[in-house]
Amino acid sequence: MELKEHIIMRIEQLRNKLNYTQSDFADIMNMHRVNYNKRIQGQAEFKAVEIALLAEELDLSTDYFLNLNYDTQEQVRLAYIKELEGLNKTKTQKATPRVNVVMNLPVEEGVVFNAEIEKKILDLISN
Repeated sequence: MELKEHIIMRIEQLRNKLNYTQSDFADIMNMHRVNYNKRIQGQAEFKAVEIALLAEELDLSTDYFLNLNYDTQEQVRLAYIKELEGLNKTKTQKATPRVNVVMNLPVEEGVVFNAEIEKKILDLISN
């Protein structure tokens, strides 16, 4: 599955799960419903800022929409957290494996983020 198809699938699954309308999601992403519909039908692509706005509003990571392996990585992250919780309970010190995630965001030249979104994106990248 291509990234474009993956993003569309994730957005529509989430919209349906939350019982939002296309107009609701269009409003969150600061666009007209017609433009949202074009993106969902694959006639246009979602811009990085639109995905960032949706993620921010719904308190999600942009990885949820952009990363093809998000579910697997989320399972690894949760297993890692459980392992750390177990370490805290037993007070045992041992080496803990780390998982590094690399994500390439398609950003169009000239895209300007407001300061708050830019800070959140930088925080996501640095974590």
